[in-house]
Amino acid sequence: MMGNKTRKSIQAFWKGDFTETEAKNLLDKLERQQPDLQEQLKTEFTEEGDRQKLLSPERSDELLQAIRNRTGIQTPVRQLSPYRWIGVAAVFLTFFMFGFYYMLDHTEEALPEKRYTAEASYRTYAVTSQHDSLRYVLDDGSAVVLSPYSAIRYDRGYAIQNRKIHLVGEGKFTVKRDTTLPFEVTTNGFSTTALGTEFIVDGRNIGKTTVHLLSGKVVIRSTKTAGMYIQDTYLAAGEMFNIDEKLKTAVRNPMIKPKVAAQSNRFRQGVADSDTHLQKNLRFERSNLVYVLHQIATKFNTAIVMDTAVPRNLTFTGEFSADDDLQTILHTICLVNDLQHDWGYGDEIVIRLKPIELQQELDTNEIE
Repeated sequence: MMGNKTRKSIQAFWKGDFTETEAKNLLDKLERQQPDLQEQLKTEFTEEGDRQKLLSPERSDELLQAIRNRTGIQTPVRQLSPYRWIGVAAVFLTFFMFGFYYMLDHTEEALPEKRYTAEASYRTYAVTSQHDSLRYVLDDGSAVVLSPYSAIRYDRGYAIQNRKIHLVGEGKFTVKRDTTLPFEVTTNGFSTTALGTEFIVDGRNIGKTTVHLLSGKVVIRSTKTAGMYIQDTYLAAGEMFNIDEKLKTAVRNPMIKPKVAAQSNRFRQGVADSDTHLQKNLRFERSNLVYVLHQIATKFNTAIVMDTAVPRNLTFTGEFSADDDLQTILHTICLVNDLQHDWGYGDEIVIRLKPIELQQELDTNEIE
């Protein structure tokens, strides 16, 4: 059997621990002992069912030359007989088999696992507060007010290479004008593109998307991921665009004429409304907020109080369907004007300014 010293020398060679002189000495030793090594190979490998065929002289020449190149030995000029080549092949086979098994046993030690951690290419901000809405200022100066359970995601090239945002839920966007980088919000497969404007995108309901333009102009398009195709639709200030993928409809609600605002701080229904009136949509075009709240209080027979700190020159543009509940309507109105609504004394609702601390970017959590 092959001595332990020879085995260890072969292992050291494959580990690269040998000097050039030591490698040459090892090769000379293996060549001198090739008859004995050949017999030992038959005993150690063929008895285990792994009988290896001897290499052809041509292949032996190639493999031996590879070993000589590694050890720095020049190719001899003399010609070897076929029997001599068989001996060399046996030596190489011994060399190779021990090296092969050694590498199998030590691969994990010799080649430690490499781990590659790619830098996150997107930034995600999600509302984690129980407050009505939270405000975040983007790198280009644009701002977004996120509703509860809503989030935005954009890549790290935002404000440099693009201004593309993916929205989940609902958000109000106040866009910093930049003619070279259009501002684009995508939700439910539909994109809303603007240069400098203010609008609300609502994609909270599956299969339904609403865009409410407050000022400026936007264009709405369907993307490859949209559930239905729509023609490019341009909105003017005050218009709303409703997409219903289940019904396969896309409806634009035009602007309506402004209504005269009624001035009052407290509103309560004084007379009973007819069933016909209750079924009508509420539509406002740059209407004074005092008047808007009065109409809502009348419709729902609920007292709505505007706090004295709320400016009386605020306006609202939009439309609510007959099926919208009171909380949905008040939420939208407060979202547009950076307000909040709470229950006051009794059954009255109080409209207040949103606390300053709720308008800072710390109100959103970044998810890397």
